[in-house]
Amino acid sequence: MVTGPAMASFRQSLATSAFDLPSSIFEKAEKREREDYARILTQNQNASNAENAYVLHQELGETMLRDCTIERENPRLDKVIAKIGELDERAKRVRVTDTSARVNQGAQFVRHLENMLLLARVIAQGARNRDESRGAHYKPEFPKRDDQRFMRTTLPSTRRSARWNTFEPSTTCAQAKRCTSPRDRRESREAARTKVRRGRRRERGAKSEKS
Repeated sequence: MVTGPAMASFRQSLATSAFDLPSSIFEKAEKREREDYARILTQNQNASNAENAYVLHQELGETMLRDCTIERENPRLDKVIAKIGELDERAKRVRVTDTSARVNQGAQFVRHLENMLLLARVIAQGARNRDESRGAHYKPEFPKRDDQRFMRTTLPSTRRSARWNTFEPSTTCAQAKRCTSPRDRRESREAARTKVRRGRRRERGAKSEKS
């Protein structure tokens, strides 16, 4: 039991929290989400060529399951990316059959579908850009790891028009190199436990001072 207490300890060690931020930040976010939900409820209601969100979801799932799993080939990934682009355009013509404002499962599904399409593009484009085999993911054209080029974190950005995502050095990978032996892992776990214990002592001290 390390992660949960460590998260609580980390939160308590922060100088500021969400409660210290201006309420306008959350009000803007709420307004944006309400407008987006209203958009889903009202879009394409009179369109003759409206799309079915569940059909698009099935096509997306079949495409990803068939061509973007453990073994990956660039020609197939190119087709996956093209299919995701097609589905993305068709998703703009989706119409919900239930327009009620509350407990609307159809509208929620449309929102989830739009997020799935975005995530599918991240997965497919990231796989296409990595010309290597790493972990369980295997590319027959590139059977070996290429740490010099790809020991990095994939950073997707919809603002990029060229390769759509980039790579930056991964601190996680760098840290993993320094913590490979059993002894190093034990020391890392013990350091985490020590940090948790210190956080608990500070918490108890703060409570005793208040009382």
